[in-house]
Amino acid sequence: MDGLDEDTSATLVYDENDPDLFVTTLRRAYEEHLADFTEGSAQEYRGTTVGESSTPGLYTAITMNLCTAATDTVFFAGRAPDLDDFLYALSIRSCDHIPMRVVFAVTGLSVLQDDEVMGYLEDGDISLVYASATDPRWENATPGEDGPPGYGNFVEAYREYVGDAGAFENGYALVNHDAVGVAA
Repeated sequence: MDGLDEDTSATLVYDENDPDLFVTTLRRAYEEHLADFTEGSAQEYRGTTVGESSTPGLYTAITMNLCTAATDTVFFAGRAPDLDDFLYALSIRSCDHIPMRVVFAVTGLSVLQDDEVMGYLEDGDISLVYASATDPRWENATPGEDGPPGYGNFVEAYREYVGDAGAFENGYALVNHDAVGVAA
């Protein structure tokens, strides 16, 4: 947030489900490191678990509160499936004249390959700023040229021994590889 030309009005939006170590630590990081940028109270919601659909209207009150507060930045502490639904709710918010920035961190995510979510971003004048362990552009990395050092060789070996072409869409192939490497 430092280095932006404009002042920001940010709000933390977080999943209140416990215990979810990822969401809890992400929320704590936002609170510890970005508290200077938030105004007003945080907004909480009860997110979904893997395989569940979200409740219709789950984010209605939150989007109304964001509009009332003239928030232009959201620090989102939740899971990726909830993010999709949240972005949809933001895309149809009543204060669509205010450009919105959503900040998110995730193990692996690529909205670049999701036309529906990209449509939400465009329709709602929303910028998604996210940090991810991987970049989907690395999937076709040339060994020694693209991506981080060694990543192209990892992709070649993974395809040779495992063969799952879709494994690189979300970053978990790399994360699981590294986890086994650390455990071993």
